[in-house]
Amino acid sequence: MTKNELINEVYGAIEGAVDRYTISDVIDQTFDTIVTMLQEEAADAEDKAGKFLYPGFGTFALKERAARTGRNPKTGEELEIAASNVITFKPAAAFKNKLG
Repeated sequence: MTKNELINEVYGAIEGAVDRYTISDVIDQTFDTIVTMLQEEAADAEDKAGKFLYPGFGTFALKERAARTGRNPKTGEELEIAASNVITFKPAAAFKNKLG
């Protein structure tokens, strides 16, 4: 599903009570807020892991991946991969049950 398809689905679900531009702004602000909250919680946490929980949907978490040694699959040469932050998502049980 694309962002435009999501906007159209929401627009249809609320039967035009709000225009598409407002829906787009709300969706953008929602995701921006999730990112900001993950960053702020990670900055406040000792283990640098931030979490955003939406009951019935799931948990987004920011985790730090440690530096590690990797291998170039083409040449077989070993190389160091720097530490990085990754975002994980764990769906809630209710969400999993709806999917079957």
